[in-house]
Amino acid sequence: MSKMVSLEEIAQNLLARDDFVICGHIGPDGDCLGSQLALAFALRSLGKAATCLLAKADAVDYSLSQLPGMQDMVVAKDFDGVAGTFVTVDVPSAMRMGEEAARLHGEAAHTISIDHHLSREAPSQLNY
Repeated sequence: MSKMVSLEEIAQNLLARDDFVICGHIGPDGDCLGSQLALAFALRSLGKAATCLLAKADAVDYSLSQLPGMQDMVVAKDFDGVAGTFVTVDVPSAMRMGEEAARLHGEAAHTISIDHHLSREAPSQLNY
């Protein structure tokens, strides 16, 4: 069941959980990668585990590849494990995640989507 929620409810859910996988859309741009990396940094600063995924193994623009934390990103098809909480950022629909990331999203116990795009699809259990 998916529903639209407030940022306060998203924050409460992030604080209540400890293990996160964060994924953006296929062909990530600066706002996508920056959102992933910033959220991972914030969660880690709270003592939580956070892994950032690249939806596909596509090359990232050189200027974006220099962002702090990019070297630790994992391609979705290479992720080994199950996401306790799968968070999508800048992803308006499951289709924009790609097949492997969408599979991981579907297997996660908890799913959260944070996006600035208006969409009729609410891909996660909790959506903002």
